[in-house]
Amino acid sequence: MLLLNSLRKLGIGYRISLGILTFGTASLFSFQTSGFQDGPILCLFRNSTGLPCPFCGTTRSIGSILQGDFGSAVELNPLGFLVIAGAVFMFLTPERLISVNQRVATKWWQLSQREQIFFVLVSLCLIWSLNLPRMV
Repeated sequence: MLLLNSLRKLGIGYRISLGILTFGTASLFSFQTSGFQDGPILCLFRNSTGLPCPFCGTTRSIGSILQGDFGSAVELNPLGFLVIAGAVFMFLTPERLISVNQRVATKWWQLSQREQIFFVLVSLCLIWSLNLPRMV
């Protein structure tokens, strides 16, 4: 939220320039690491169990998107597209994201603790069911 409030204070030209700089730097790192394929596995869940977590492959998916390999990005983890879309919207319309964040937070806290836990577990199971067959 602090980042969004800071971005909101900047003009659109500065936000676009900052977004281009951010994506350009990320793309450079992506190309130098083969789409973030090189290097150790940082996922604690995967390192301790040997199984992929619901989010495994998202960083490599983002690397593939930054390199323009969208088919590979979908195969690795479709959540990478949501992360990229969120980052783009963060730079272009931080006001809208703040508004959406406040509405979602209001609705979230109206749910009972049981409903919150159920929602989180169902979401994780759904993401995992989509991710597990690709990773095993």
